[in-house]
Parts: sequence; C-alpha cells; structure tokens
Amino acid sequence: MNLVDDMQKYEERTESTLKRLHRNYADLVGEGQHHQLGIESNTGFQTPDRYMSGFEWDERKWLPKSDLSTLAGNIFTEINDMDNDVKNKQAELSAISTRLNAIQRKHSGNLLTRDLDDIITMEYYCRDEHTKRLSEKIVPYFIVVSKHREKEFLETYEYFTEYTVPRSAREVRTDDKDYKLFRIFHLNVPALEDDLKNSVEDKKFKLRPFVFEPQAAQQTSAEESELARKHEVSKKEVITSIRTNFSEMFMGWFHLKAIRVFVESVLWYSLPPNFQVMMITTDDRHIGGLRSKLASRFSQAKCSQANMTAEEGEENYPYVNLDLDLDWLFEEP
Repeated sequence: MNLVDDMQKYEERTESTLKRLHRNYADLVGEGQHHQLGIESNTGFQTPDRYMSGFEWDERKWLPKSDLSTLAGNIFTEINDMDNDVKNKQAELSAISTRLNAIQRKHSGNLLTRDLDDIITMEYYCRDEHTKRLSEKIVPYFIVVSKHREKEFLETYEYFTEYTVPRSAREVRTDDKDYKLFRIFHLNVPALEDDLKNSVEDKKFKLRPFVFEPQAAQQTSAEESELARKHEVSKKEVITSIRTNFSEMFMGWFHLKAIRVFVESVLWYSLPPNFQVMMITTDDRHIGGLRSKLASRFSQAKCSQANMTAEEGEENYPYVNLDLDLDWLFEEP
C-alpha cells in the first residue's frame, strides 16, 4: 500500500508542477500569442490529448520490467530535476527583471520623486563664456512647482534669499503632466543652502537636490540597454526550457499514471494481471449515464470487499477509476 500512497503523491506534485509551468508559459508568451504546449515524442510533435489517447509505454526511457517502486521514484526524480532546471532559468530572468525595473522606476513617476539624471544637462548650469567651465560662484538649484502655481513661483522665487540671482528662473523641459521643473541660480554659499531650502518649502514648493555627473545618464542608459538585451535573451531561454521540459514532464506524469493504474488494478483484481485500461472523455451532461452503464457492465468484476469500501466523501465504483481534470491544459490564457 505504500507504493499506492507514493504514486498519488508523485502524481499530485507533478500535476501541480505542470499547471505552474503552463501558467508561467502563458504569462511569458502573452495574450494573443499563445502556442499550446505540446509533446515531443518518438512519433513527433503531438498535442497532449492526442498523446494521451495513443499512449504507449516508452521502453527506451523506462524499462517496464524494473521494480515498480524504484521505477516510479526514478521517473519522479527526473521530473524534479527538470523542474529545478526551469526554476534556475526563471530565477536568472527574475534577477535581470528586478535590476531592469529598478532602473526604469528611476525614470518613472512625477518630478517629485523620479531621477533627474536624464533630464538635467549642462545647458542649465552657469558657465564661463571664455573657458566654458562651470561657475564656482553661481550654482543652479532645481525646484518642482505644481503647474497651476507656476505664476506664483515666478513672482516670488527672487525673494527666497537675498542671494538668489534675479531673472534666473528657467524651465527644464520634461513631459510631466502635473508638475514643472525650474532652475534658479544662487550664490554658492553652502551655509545659506538651508535658508534657501526653508524658503522654498515655506512656499510649498519642492527643492530637488542634484549633483551633475556628465557620465551618469549615459552609464544608466547603457546599463538599461544591456539589461533589456539580457532580459530578452533570458526570456527566450525560459520559454524554450518550459517547452522542452513540459513535454518530458508530461510524458513522465502519464507514465506515473500508467504505473498507478497497474498497481491499483492488481490490488483490486489480484494476480495474474487481467484487466483493460481505457481513457474515456465525456462532459457533465453525460457523466451520470456513463457511470451507470460502466457500473452495470462491470458489476461482476472480481474485487475484494475491502477495496470496495470507499473513504468518506469518495465515490465507490466496481472498477478502478482515476479522474483526469484537464481543463487547465486546454483553457485559453
């Protein structure tokens, strides 16, 4: 009976894994581009239902004369190994996605929170006309202003401190729908920076600290492009891995079911084995009639009274019955 319990555990865990891979695959390929996962068997590509209806034991992979407990354990171990292979590739994709999203989040959101490296350029700084060097005495400060308060800002910014450069306000070009970013010039006196900040905040504007690094935007852009390329490559690898391993795992799963049918049938009908295995497809409207006809046809089937006793909540049939709920396999993503 231990083998029966093990078989049920193997089947349930494998089915859960297959369902997860099926969902992952649908998420990766996207809606409208779904290609049903299939089975690459000895006879070529098959849909899962065709593979099941024409199932034959694959003696090249699994010798049917092996000890059943060892055979089932080996099949389940192979399924776990394949699942781990997929998980490793998914983990790589997830790590790349996390890094890529972190960079993209810097450029998302409004001007109150988003990164400014790709917005602010050298043109917003005060430079010596002759040497073209950045001024050390006059420095820019960048202030976020709600669009409906633009006029108020332009009328008051010169009074933030007495060292604010008059008529120095200049709008920094952005695509923010709710806020505008303005640059003002101020005397470079670090001791006065708190005074400026307090004056800005008193007016309910937002001072954005910023240090100009000429290479920062280029480096970020290059890193984002490289991560986007790696993400695409990794995504294709995961999709290929799921396709390949799903096929192998599905075949292993059905071989586990074949072993379980054999074991259950021997328990029911004893030795020597004398039974017929079949797969029947029906719908909810006809299942009652089908059950009735099967019960009548096999009413005299030889089995022990102990095996005829069903657990609470389970149906009792005079034949070995294993339900296959495959709606998850054929539903559209």
